[in-house]
Amino acid sequence: MHRPSRVKSITLSFLLWTGTFFWEQQAHPQVASNSKSTELQSLRKEIVALREAQAAMFKEIQELKTMLHGLTAPALIESTNGVFRIDKTDLVEGNPEAPLLFLEFGDYECSICAKFFREVLPQLKRDFIDTGKVKYTFCDFPLSIHKDAFKAAEAVHCAGEQGKAFEMRTLLFNNQSSSNNISNYARTLNLEMLSFEQCLDSERWADIIARQIAQGLKCGVKVTPSFALGFCSADGRRVRLERIIRGSPPYYFLKQNIEELLKSTNSFNSYNQ
Repeated sequence: MHRPSRVKSITLSFLLWTGTFFWEQQAHPQVASNSKSTELQSLRKEIVALREAQAAMFKEIQELKTMLHGLTAPALIESTNGVFRIDKTDLVEGNPEAPLLFLEFGDYECSICAKFFREVLPQLKRDFIDTGKVKYTFCDFPLSIHKDAFKAAEAVHCAGEQGKAFEMRTLLFNNQSSSNNISNYARTLNLEMLSFEQCLDSERWADIIARQIAQGLKCGVKVTPSFALGFCSADGRRVRLERIIRGSPPYYFLKQNIEELLKSTNSFNSYNQ
């Protein structure tokens, strides 16, 4: 990132121009008059560039604050007894009869979420989800500092209408360093483009995403990624949350918490009585 040096360069240019301008006014009034318009236009462009650089730097600082919050609390955990409701449209992986749900609150422009997706989630799938012990769902929690995250969440749901939600999620998380082009991803997945684009334009998934954000806030979620573990009701639509984990926990930490709760069969049984 070279913006600080760019800002210094623009500032220095402004100072040099100011000195040169006043010297020309005193020593060469005719030259100063002829070049005044050109110099002012150039200065305006430099000021605009400076403002744009400052705005970009401010956005990056805000993102870094959010990322560092997660990195400095990799094992921040608390007990809870809240109830989370699973909508029939929510995408749930794993055995539908599994008593324990692993819930992730994530953002498709969150770099730590992408790291979890690539490095930790495959281990959870291998040991707990694919073996039928735990089921998993992703709860959309797009942060306001990420201008395209909400639309990316809509894109996953629209792809889900054609059976490609997990594939779209994979493309979004694996291509954060490039400019996300949702339409190109849809073509890569061989989606029917007219239906996909109509879905995006209609914003018909916006209310579902907003409800997920509201549920996350009610659970105390403020940053991404955050996670929750809880026991499901018999119909699988209600989850009594047992633990909230914030930040970026390593796999062994999640494994330990999951195994502890899997042994707590009384909690699940008492919930379904």
